[in-house]
Amino acid sequence: MLPLDWRLRRRGWRTTRIGYASTRMGLAQSIEAVRAEIPATPCHLIGHSLGGLITAALIRDRQDLQIVRAVQLGSPNLGSALAVRAHGLAPVRWACGPAIQDIQALTDAPEVHHDIGAIAGTGGWALPGTGLERPHDGAVSVRSASAGANHCALVPVLHTLLPASAAVARLADSFLAEGAFPKEGA
Repeated sequence: MLPLDWRLRRRGWRTTRIGYASTRMGLAQSIEAVRAEIPATPCHLIGHSLGGLITAALIRDRQDLQIVRAVQLGSPNLGSALAVRAHGLAPVRWACGPAIQDIQALTDAPEVHHDIGAIAGTGGWALPGTGLERPHDGAVSVRSASAGANHCALVPVLHTLLPASAAVARLADSFLAEGAFPKEGA
């Protein structure tokens, strides 16, 4: 998230990166860990992949938080076929931790939320045997990444490179400032 942080700062945003132990916590624990770090002032959230699931959960259940808008980057709102196929591999379990089980269980479309913008990658290659629905970013399908978001933008970027993309930073900036992504060609 460091390149995105840097680009948003250059655009005038004050940013804070909130970390959580994603390799040791499930989704519910991660949501509560991040909730505890959110300031008691109006703010926006941006999360990549699992982090986007956390941001969406927090804005849907704001409680006493003053979250204005949330941007998800390649978040598996409907799970990921790749996660289902790869969860048995030790490196995947190590990298994703217990949350991989939670991601596999996501099959129902979340309720659409007006203040959530999804940025979905389309830069994934044809990967036989993964079960990934096209278009996708190499890990998450566009359909999964856009589920539950009222606004969606597509970028020709791979999943892991979404936070490093200048185009993603421009789109995130626009959504946080305006509540919508720019029209194509704008």
